[in-house]
Amino acid sequence: MKKFTKLTCLLFVSLFIVSCSSDDDNTESFTNTVEYDGVSFSVDQAEIFDYGAFEGYYSYGFELVGSTSEDDPIYLHLGLFSEGTESFRAGTFPFYDSDDIEAAPEFVFPYGDVTFDGDNYFEIVGGTVTVTQNGDLYTLSGQLILENDDVVTVSYSGEFEIFSPN
Repeated sequence: MKKFTKLTCLLFVSLFIVSCSSDDDNTESFTNTVEYDGVSFSVDQAEIFDYGAFEGYYSYGFELVGSTSEDDPIYLHLGLFSEGTESFRAGTFPFYDSDDIEAAPEFVFPYGDVTFDGDNYFEIVGGTVTVTQNGDLYTLSGQLILENDDVVTVSYSGEFEIFSPN
């Protein structure tokens, strides 16, 4: 009887540990949206423009195009540079507003812009974007500060169509 009780307790503890482990997952869920001023824009199109090597960095232009449920459009463009000239590397890209390329960090985000409703254009003047890559799947997340001090939140994960304009 003691063996049965010990086995039952061991089984219960094992099941408890296994069932609790899924609660500890820190996987972030992505909404595939760009949010601005309380409005959520669903991303319909995701593109990367591969600009190649430039002064010791590799440049990708990320573009997200979307709309609200009322068909109000949004267009987001982010210019991101990762150190090295062979290929773009994923990482965390802080906004970098300086021409001093030698003092720049390993990952830089020197420019970006957002257009709402086809005619409300704002330059991005701050914030951070994190990019991860798993094969053809890219994930972008971050908060961007616009020239009018408003904040845009990006939460997108999916495949991007890649273009090489060079």
